[in-house]
Amino acid sequence: MWIPLLLCGFAQAGSLFVHAEVAADLRRGDELLLSTFGPTEVWLSNLPEGPHLITVMRGTQPEAVELTLPKEGDLRLSITSTGSKVEPQPPRSAQEPNTWLHVDPAPGQRFALVVDGRRIGVLGPQQGLSLRGLPPGPHPIELRSPSLTTIWARGTLLLEAGQPAHLIATEGRPMQVKGARLAAPDEG
Repeated sequence: MWIPLLLCGFAQAGSLFVHAEVAADLRRGDELLLSTFGPTEVWLSNLPEGPHLITVMRGTQPEAVELTLPKEGDLRLSITSTGSKVEPQPPRSAQEPNTWLHVDPAPGQRFALVVDGRRIGVLGPQQGLSLRGLPPGPHPIELRSPSLTTIWARGTLLLEAGQPAHLIATEGRPMQVKGARLAAPDEG
């Protein structure tokens, strides 16, 4: 069964590209932005332009990272086992697939995102993320509890070339999708 649900559109402004080589938590003040399970690359797209103080936690090692998000263009936050570095993110090359998925939790919700069998991370209750450069075609997707023990929703997202997809997740409700089709688990 296909579940074609439509939502309002979304804009793509300057954002923060997070390239984590290790598991890390990113916080802005007391607000959790993202928890990674290990190496991952995601875009945090809901941060407002201007200065931010981000705390990067690798294990019990906090590191304060200051950055200023521009109105246009992207920043890259590289996180390694020894430290973090902020620099401008180079523009996307013409060879990269122009297909991407943006995921937002409903207000106050936290969940873990699994795409193509890969644990992406735990989204904070106010922070969405984007996966850019996904190839067109089917992508199994799961929304799980932050501990990964409970699957809240599962399906196959069918991405088309050049078409961004937007997914809003709410615990106990079907995933809401714009820009792609979502197949039920038995359709894969």
